[in-house]
Amino acid sequence: MPRDTAPRLPAVAHYTLTLQEDGTAAIVADCNQVSWTYEWVDSHLVFVTMGSGTLAACGEDSLDQEYLKRLRDTATYVMADGKLHLNLKMDAGNLVFAP
Repeated sequence: MPRDTAPRLPAVAHYTLTLQEDGTAAIVADCNQVSWTYEWVDSHLVFVTMGSGTLAACGEDSLDQEYLKRLRDTATYVMADGKLHLNLKMDAGNLVFAP
């Protein structure tokens, strides 16, 4: 069984994902805000366009770019225990979101 090797995010409020009903994803990645579009395809969550966002340099300790990269690497999803689990490609781990 693959182990979760994803780094733990230090401040959860600085790394969020809000999937809107209109197909847009509002993402907070530390000091940056990003808007992407997404689709549910069978058991897959597909980020269709990696759209606009702020381009601030968040600092050396920020995981903003790593967080966005991992979101782009989403392969499948599952809802379990009231949380959204995004399974990453190539057994790279999971991102887990609580409401």
